[in-house]
Amino acid sequence: MIKALQKAPYFKNNKKKDPQDQIIILIGTEAWSCYGNGKGYEWGLIKQAVKAVTPIGDYDVPIVIGEEQLNNINNLQLAKETHSNFRIIQCGT
Repeated sequence: MIKALQKAPYFKNNKKKDPQDQIIILIGTEAWSCYGNGKGYEWGLIKQAVKAVTPIGDYDVPIVIGEEQLNNINNLQLAKETHSNFRIIQCGT
């Protein structure tokens, strides 16, 4: 029996419809503090840097994988099966 995957934090908030649209994933021990509910200083810098090379809307919400989620990463669904474009940003270790 195959176990259903649990959706990653903010999975439902991601509004990307096109499989080629980029999804940002913040991953690491400092991922949650980096994002800071969308108001984190680091998240602001990341958005500025990404906007310089890729269109990114203010509606974009990253997938956040902190230390607790890393321990269970094999059971997390990070995106829809059809999605293929990701930017993974390490936050902490």
